[in-house]
Amino acid sequence: MAESYSEGRAADDGYEEQFLNDKTLKLAGAAVATLFTLGVGVFIAAIIFTQVDFDLFVEIIYPQFVFAYLRVLGIFLAGSVLSIIAGIFVGLGRVSKTRITNMVASGYVEFFRGTPLLFQLV
Repeated sequence: MAESYSEGRAADDGYEEQFLNDKTLKLAGAAVATLFTLGVGVFIAAIIFTQVDFDLFVEIIYPQFVFAYLRVLGIFLAGSVLSIIAGIFVGLGRVSKTRITNMVASGYVEFFRGTPLLFQLV
């Protein structure tokens, strides 16, 4: 819509393109944003290379990171296996012809379907 307005004005009044039109302002804004981002990157790099002790990372932080990563991976795998097993049993319970098994499995599903995820995580 803005393009049709500017074209109509140029055709009617003989209006010439100014230096500060939409295109140049957009390019100027992108240039300022790029320079600011590069400046922040250089500032962060200067802090990292002058203030950070990389021996601390290798000796202390890296082993703790590996230990925590392996622990999270183990919890993830155990949770995945247990949830698949529980899902199979609940699914079989839902299609069971035994009334009590079907009711218990349906109640379990409806309970967790009706509670918020944040409540389930706590």
